[in-house]
Amino acid sequence: MKTISHNKVMEFKSEAINKQPLRVKGSMSELDLVGYDQVELKGMGLKMTETAREHIWKILHIHKSMDKLLADTVGEKNRDTFINTIRKAKVTDGANNAKLLFLVDHQNQLLKGVVKDEIQLLGNDTFFSLAEVIIDKYGLDVTGLSLGDEGQVNINAIHRNKFWEIGNLKDETFNGGVSISNDYQGGMQLSSFLNRLVCSNGLIATKFSDTFKMTKMNPKNVHQFYSSVKNLAARDFKPVGFSEKVIKAHHTPASLREMESASKFLTTLSGVRDSGLEKWVPLLATENRFREHGVRTGKLSAAKKKNARTGTTVWELVNGMTHFATHDNGIHLNQIKRDEIQIRAGELLCKDYDMNNMVESPF
Repeated sequence: MKTISHNKVMEFKSEAINKQPLRVKGSMSELDLVGYDQVELKGMGLKMTETAREHIWKILHIHKSMDKLLADTVGEKNRDTFINTIRKAKVTDGANNAKLLFLVDHQNQLLKGVVKDEIQLLGNDTFFSLAEVIIDKYGLDVTGLSLGDEGQVNINAIHRNKFWEIGNLKDETFNGGVSISNDYQGGMQLSSFLNRLVCSNGLIATKFSDTFKMTKMNPKNVHQFYSSVKNLAARDFKPVGFSEKVIKAHHTPASLREMESASKFLTTLSGVRDSGLEKWVPLLATENRFREHGVRTGKLSAAKKKNARTGTTVWELVNGMTHFATHDNGIHLNQIKRDEIQIRAGELLCKDYDMNNMVESPF
C-alpha cells in the first residue's frame, strides 16, 4: 500500500476546498421547479442533480413511485406542473417552508443537494485542519484520497510502525490507522482503517465502537473527536473487538445470500459480471456445486439462501472484496468506489452472520 506524497495531498486539499458547493440559505418558497431537472433559486437558473431531486421530493413527501406513476399517467410535462403545484400549496399553508441549505455548484450551475438549515455543515477547509492535526500528531502515512461529485471527501492513513496479530491465525498481521470523511449528510466521521500485511488489503471499519461522527462544530465535539483518535492510537489503532470478529469470520461459512450480495455489490460498482468476479467471489463455482447436489439456487427464496452454507468462509469473502478494492486488477475503479467496497467489506465483517442463526438440534 503506497504512501501518497505531501505535495499530492496538498494538491488534493486545494481541489477539495475549491470544489465544495456553496451553501445558500433559503426555503422552498424561494425555489421554483422549472422542469424535471431545472430549478430557479433566488433568480439563479440551475440544473438539479439526481441527489438534489431526491432531497426535494423527500421534503415535499413525494415518493419515487408517485413520481413515476404521474409521468406514465399524464406525461412528464404535466407531472412537473403538478409537482410544482404541490410545492406552492405546501408553501402557502406554511408546511414544508422550513429554513434550508441549498448546496450549489456555482461554476457548473448545479443544485447538488438540499439539507435542513440546523445541520451545521463542516467545510472542507475545517475538515482538513482537523485531519492534518491527527495525521501529523500520530505520524500517519496517507494512502488514499477521494473526492466525490457532491463535495464529499475521504482520507485513509495508516501507522506503518505499529503491527499486531490476530490470535494464532496464520498470515493475519495488521497495521491500523484512520479513515476520515466529510460530507453534507453525515458530517465528519472517524473510522478505523485496517491494512492486512500479507496481501496489503485495505478495510474501512465503520461499525466498531471507535467510530465517531461530528455534525456540529463546537469545543465539546472537537474534544471528543480528538479523544477518539487518542484512544485508538493507545491501542496501536486496533479497533475494540476486531480480533474477535476476524476469528469468528475465519470459522464461519458464508451463506449463499451473503455471497450473492457481495457479488452484486462489486458488479454494481465495477460493471464486472459473473466469471469476471470468480477470483474474488466464487459465486459461479458455488452455484455449480449446489446444482451438482440437485439444488437450483435460482429457485431458492431469500430466506432459504440465508440458510444455504457455502464452501467459502465469511473472512475469505471479506478478503476477496478488499483485494478487489485495494489492488489494480486491470479494472477501472476510482478511489470513491474503492472506499465504498472497503466500507461494505467492513460491514460484512461486523454483521450477524447468517450461519450464526443455525441451531444444532438433538432430533
